[in-house]
This record gives sequence, structure tokens and C-alpha cells, in this order.
Amino acid sequence: RGKVLVINFWATWCPPCRREIPDFISAYKELKDQGLEILGLSVDETTGPALIDWTRKMGINYPIALATPEIVKAYEPGDYIPTTIIVDRKGLIRFRQSELMDKDTLVRLFRQYK
Repeated sequence: RGKVLVINFWATWCPPCRREIPDFISAYKELKDQGLEILGLSVDETTGPALIDWTRKMGINYPIALATPEIVKAYEPGDYIPTTIIVDRKGLIRFRQSELMDKDTLVRLFRQYK
């Protein structure tokens, strides 16, 4: 609470997911101090250490984790990735998109729900 949370369901093997990562990195760098938080939830079937190694190589600067069945059930990202969910400062889900997210849209949504 108190921040705009972007929850991004993605996978290392997903081409659109990989294409949006640089935009997430850039937006997080620019807006983190203004209240943007991004959480990347990987749906990969891998280990935590392997995922961390991959994200370090990609230069991901925001928190990542493996999506558990409980997290998937709670946020219902749907059957397609990438899926991005925006949660406002009060903790309410305000936006859901199951397709590539670009930086301009991410920044606009952050400002809208800030």
C-alpha cells in the first residue's frame, strides 16, 4: 500500500515478455522514487537460483519471483503471458492486460493511478 504496484506475469521463454523487459527496467529506474513498484512473477518451470541468474544477465532492476499456484489463483492472470496487472495505492486492482506492455502505457497508467 502507498505505492502503485505493477505485477507482471512472464516467462524467460516468452518472446513478448522478453521484449517488454527493457521498458520495465527503464520505467522502474525513472519512477521508483515516485512510488512505482514492479514485481515480475515468472511462470517458468525452473529453480529460484536459475531464474535469478537469468534476470541478472538481463539487467532486471526490479524484484522478481517464481509465481506460485496461490499467487496465480489470487491474481488470476489468465491463460496468456505476458499479463500485467496494476494495483493502485489503496490496494485495488485497476487494470489488467494480457499482451505486450510498453513503457509509454506503463508510465501513463502509473500516473493515472498514482
